[in-house]
Amino acid sequence: MRFLSALLLTAAMLAGQDARDALNRGVQAFKNARYSEAAAQFREAVDLDPSFPTARLYLATALMQQYIPGADSPENEALWSRAEAEFQTVLELSPNNATALSSLATLNFNAKRWDAARNWCKELANVEPQNAQAYYSLGVIAWSEWYPDYAKARAAAGLKAADPGPIPDAAIRTSLRARYWSALEDGIWNLKEALSLDPKSSDAMAYMNLIVRERADLRETKEEYQRDTAEAGEWVRKALELKKAGSDFSRLVAGPPPPPRPPATSAIAVPARIRVSAEVQENNLIHRVDPVYPSEAKNVHIQGTVTLSAVIDKEGHVSDLRLTSGPPLLVEAALSAVQQWVYNPTLLNGEPMEVQTIIHVNFTLPTDPSAPRIKVGDGVKSAKLIRQPRPVYPPEAKNAGIQGVVRLSATIDEEGYVTDLSVVSGHPLLVPAALDAVRQWIYEPTLLEGEPVAVKTQIDVSFTLNQ
Repeated sequence: MRFLSALLLTAAMLAGQDARDALNRGVQAFKNARYSEAAAQFREAVDLDPSFPTARLYLATALMQQYIPGADSPENEALWSRAEAEFQTVLELSPNNATALSSLATLNFNAKRWDAARNWCKELANVEPQNAQAYYSLGVIAWSEWYPDYAKARAAAGLKAADPGPIPDAAIRTSLRARYWSALEDGIWNLKEALSLDPKSSDAMAYMNLIVRERADLRETKEEYQRDTAEAGEWVRKALELKKAGSDFSRLVAGPPPPPRPPATSAIAVPARIRVSAEVQENNLIHRVDPVYPSEAKNVHIQGTVTLSAVIDKEGHVSDLRLTSGPPLLVEAALSAVQQWVYNPTLLNGEPMEVQTIIHVNFTLPTDPSAPRIKVGDGVKSAKLIRQPRPVYPPEAKNAGIQGVVRLSATIDEEGYVTDLSVVSGHPLLVPAALDAVRQWIYEPTLLEGEPVAVKTQIDVSFTLNQ
């Protein structure tokens, strides 16, 4: 009997070690964006040790990474269902697992299942009352659910992006108020709660601006409308103060991030949809509607880039559009314009394909031709960087052993922000990561005779393997 017990104990220990070995192999595959391989290794770890919650959590996350929001296929839906089931199993093993709760919120958010995403965020807030991300995510969900109908309503009322409110048609206002007023108020409450826990969250301030500014269109009088827009302007002012202090003002996160943080770029094979880089897809654009520069942004000299994640359907129309980042006052104008863009269909082996891509919409204030613009090198010292996010090394380039330097031509404006960014040279697989990073850089303003001036310069971004 003792021998049998010892044998069983030894077998359990060996199985546990094998499960950890499989987990470690899966983690390495996950880090290299090989999510299908990672999921297979994590599944092996779970089969070897069904009570191993870490392995189940990684398995669920690897499945979630393979799910593409908006892709209507049985394979994609199966990935979603498998990920949900594994996260639910984690909660059965560990009922208050905050990572599983947050990931279920993300999974449902990405599928636009707003009620489920909202409920999981509330569960997370119950488990971790001091978790600012849970309340922030509830605010983001409120805006994400409301915005499509709001944008359609403004269009139906004949309002362009730059036109002031309120919406003139009382019937439209009444309908929107009946459906969304309570949700908007909840969103505002949750964002304020997030700010009470994290007073420096420029993300929460950005969404406060969006919800309050858009809610103003439902007001009955001009006075109420102006009061709301003034409040929204205060949130912009506070966010700008954080921006000047070096906070990451430009980042707008659409939902809570999945753990562990995935690589910045990934490519997974799902039938009928392929990923195409922003630069390549831009060459297929055949109908472009330029955004109307919002007067509120002009008045406070806000410029920058709004980055959107988009799905282009087989006919070349934009079928799904999601905000990734951008100054909040510029977001609505960018969304309104890009929704009207048309591309040449993308063909693979002669067949039209859906495309997932990134779209950058640049807003640049006109410069005074008489304003001085100098060039670094003409007796002028290089501008001093005060904020320099490093580029994320693209997994595809890493896997192919590609390294090198991307050289960019840039103008640094009078306030130290990078504008007029273009590619001089560099490997195509490295260029998007370099552009994404440098767009966020901030310099000390360059002074000429005591006055700030725009500076033309070149920027080298190095990518070195094993660095």
